[in-house]
Amino acid sequence: MTTRKIGNDLPGSSFTRGHNDFRKDKAVRRLMYHHTGDKAALLSFIELGAGSEAFRESDGTFVARVENGFDTAGNPIFTGGELVHPEDTTLRLQTTKVTKVGRDRWTATLSYFRIITDPYGPGPTVGSVLKLRCDFEAHRVYTDGLEGGTYDGFNDFALPGGNIISEGCLPEPPAGGGEGGGAFYGDDGDGGDPPEEEQTTKKTNPNSFSRTILLPVVRIQVPFAYYNNPFTYAGNVGGLNKNAVDFGDNLSVAAGMCRFDGVQMDEMGSYTTSNGQYGRFFGVYQFTLSPTQFYEQVPVYCGGKWTIQLTQDINPNGTWINFEALGLT
Repeated sequence: MTTRKIGNDLPGSSFTRGHNDFRKDKAVRRLMYHHTGDKAALLSFIELGAGSEAFRESDGTFVARVENGFDTAGNPIFTGGELVHPEDTTLRLQTTKVTKVGRDRWTATLSYFRIITDPYGPGPTVGSVLKLRCDFEAHRVYTDGLEGGTYDGFNDFALPGGNIISEGCLPEPPAGGGEGGGAFYGDDGDGGDPPEEEQTTKKTNPNSFSRTILLPVVRIQVPFAYYNNPFTYAGNVGGLNKNAVDFGDNLSVAAGMCRFDGVQMDEMGSYTTSNGQYGRFFGVYQFTLSPTQFYEQVPVYCGGKWTIQLTQDINPNGTWINFEALGLT
């Protein structure tokens, strides 16, 4: 089998410049080849850059292309430099079409354009490294309010007239309260007085003693682009960080404050160049930060009275130690 280029930039070749938006840049090159093999062999010849259809560039330096095995669909995998347009090396070769036009004669149409996504990390076309959004969430609370402008009071002063419990249910109180009643009623140690009638009857609507407050939350997305699927274990979804973690250089989060909310991901049909990143799996890892460590107040009738149960809106078995444990590197 022999292959050589016999025509360069034939009629139909073009270059389009987006003057106010570089994402609109695109180019088409039409070439002619003498080729005695089949179309798959010609495509591999072009994609390898053997015929110098385009410059071979990686990170601003010229690097040879190398064929390195095949993917699961039988397509060859090339490593090394990226094929780029000879007149604008920021334009990557995205598609190649070959057409047989005679005996051992083929035309090839090479299309160059930008694919704008948000891969993790820098590239010739700058992508997002971090997306962050701050907003408010509504929470129903059964408290007397926040003390001193902090969130310490979020877990204190339960209404109606009762106490906060972290887990479980209090036992039934002794008849008439009596000595030691504070151990049952949890009334902040003011003598163990029995609860008010409205606290002991099941007819009480605890929501009538509640109010809705707005608490700030921070939602973070970390984009990525990988050869292989990074998200292979879903057991950490909803879990909190066991250790402190850093998002970039300027945002550090203490242990137990960051919840992993999952992954939003697209799988391409084949390996794709996007914003200077070469991969098949593109998407974002999603996290949420909350000053309450994701605790919610839930009214529970137990031990003969209404109490407020603190429940954490997380996956208790999903604790993760670092980003690498989630597949994000």
